[in-house]
This record gives sequence, structure tokens and C-alpha cells, in this order.
Amino acid sequence: MKELISEILTMSVVFACIGFYAIWRARKAQSEHEISLVDRDKSLFAFAREFDTEFEPDIVNFKDLCDYLAGKNLILKFSKKISQKAFVALIKEQNLKQRVTAGEEAISQDFISLCVRNLNPPLALGFYIAGDEIFAFLCEEKRLFRLIDLASRLGEDVIICD
Repeated sequence: MKELISEILTMSVVFACIGFYAIWRARKAQSEHEISLVDRDKSLFAFAREFDTEFEPDIVNFKDLCDYLAGKNLILKFSKKISQKAFVALIKEQNLKQRVTAGEEAISQDFISLCVRNLNPPLALGFYIAGDEIFAFLCEEKRLFRLIDLASRLGEDVIICD
């Protein structure tokens, strides 16, 4: 009988330790999540500040911020199916060194590369792809690298076009 009580007591202690460990891990994960939310908000705010615009409190992710910036005409927004002519009109011909021959067919990687090679220095072009929508950042190369760094802090990828 003493052995049975001893084993039950030992098992109770072991399960209590496992329970305390699980509670400790859950609290630690929750505090890390709260810290990451604060970091995310700071990074979203820093990204918005790059465009000298106010940060809206209802913006909760990077895509929402890009939509907001595109609505204020601070970045470009278009569909993957945009025509070459519309793309050239979007990035504006005055930003190109020479005129690019554009047709009515959809843009391709080669066409985008051609446009990027013809950009006036020090302009650079970066893309953020969100589903069927593409957000384009047409700005100086140094500023584009700052934007890429800020986006990477949010776990998002801004692709540099070359």
C-alpha cells in the first residue's frame, strides 16, 4: 500500500511539474507575441513615415498600408494583367531615358527589365506582389533599399527589378 501511495504521489508531482512548465511556455509565447505586435506596429509606422504620411490606426498589415499609400498616389498599384502601354503610362515616360516601344499585350519580365534599364538615374523600381495586385515603388535606389529593409522587418518581400 505504501508503494502505491508513493507512486501516486510521484506521478502527481511529475504531472504538476509538466503543468507548470506548460503554463510557463504559454505565458512566454504570449509575451513574445505581444512584443512582435509592437514591433510590427513600429515597422508599419516607420514605413508610412518614409512617405511623409500619417499612419492610420486601422492599418493592420503591410498590404493595407500599400493600399493606403496607393490611394494617396504615393506608390503605384496595378494588376498583373496590365498592358505594356498602360505600364509605361503608369511609370511615366519622363522617368525613362528613351522611349520604350509598348504594345497592348500584358507586361512580361523582359518588358519590365527593359523599362528598368531605361529608368533615369538614380531611379529604381521595386515590386510588392499581393495576389493579383502589384504595388510598385518607383524612387531613388537608396530610398528603395530603406523601404526593402523596413518591409523585411514585417516579413514581407519587396523585389528589386534589374
